[in-house]
Amino acid sequence: MSIEQRVNEEVYYGIIPTTRKDKMYNFWDILLATGAWAIATWCYVQGGYGATILGMKEVITNTFFGMTLAGLILCLAVIIPTRYGIDLWVYQKAVFGYRGMTLIAILAIASSFGYEAINAQLYANSITKIVEAAGIRVASGWSPWIASTCILFGMWIALRGPIAVKKATRIMVPSLMAVGVIIIILVFSNYSFAELAAIKPLNLADYPNRWEAYMIVMEWNIAFIFAWYAALGVLPRLVKTERESYWGHVGGFAMIMAIFICIGAITALAMVSPLTPNDGGRGFFSCFL
Repeated sequence: MSIEQRVNEEVYYGIIPTTRKDKMYNFWDILLATGAWAIATWCYVQGGYGATILGMKEVITNTFFGMTLAGLILCLAVIIPTRYGIDLWVYQKAVFGYRGMTLIAILAIASSFGYEAINAQLYANSITKIVEAAGIRVASGWSPWIASTCILFGMWIALRGPIAVKKATRIMVPSLMAVGVIIIILVFSNYSFAELAAIKPLNLADYPNRWEAYMIVMEWNIAFIFAWYAALGVLPRLVKTERESYWGHVGGFAMIMAIFICIGAITALAMVSPLTPNDGGRGFFSCFL
């Protein structure tokens, strides 16, 4: 490995500050990269649970307002990494000190493991159902191994560096958005907006009143956005301008995520009772018939 290659590796994988010429992401690149993280199976799970507590109108307004507001605040943290080309955790030492930064990093990363577990498990469920639809029986013991491949594929892309991530997201995000559009078309071709809005939430009776239920979902949505804090470390330092970095992160981590959580809520209402997209009931499967 040449000296230049070693320097580049330290710049993109280490903590050496990136200069303007080293930065490779524009607004669309960072929007697609953050959008690729945001559009995940946890969106459908979050939307599904929200739809069991709130009606369609409430869950849509709640999600867009709560997530956009939280995103506008949280993503202010990317301005310094973008301006100086440093990792988020480098400048957090100046805020919390070395020990404080280490403690917060451990807590933030550990608290996000649940998201990855949900993502991997639903990935395994989806692959299993596709294989079984082809007439091949998959034993339940295979589920953890299939879920592990989700983690391995993601790790493989990440280890190939920011250029590989940039190329992968240019294919991945438009494809996922196309899936979202197809889901919306299928749902509304079988149910009108009024019919979906008239469906009563399954678990609303578990809460004293609708306002408390509304605020519970609002808290979930805001917490979802602030959970991105640990993921703000690497990509901002590769974005060319602060404006592109800030709005790209808001667009991906907040707005795109909100859109797909709303799609998850609409899907759950169409299914009436199941909470995950790959456990669809008769209502949702009728969309494909």
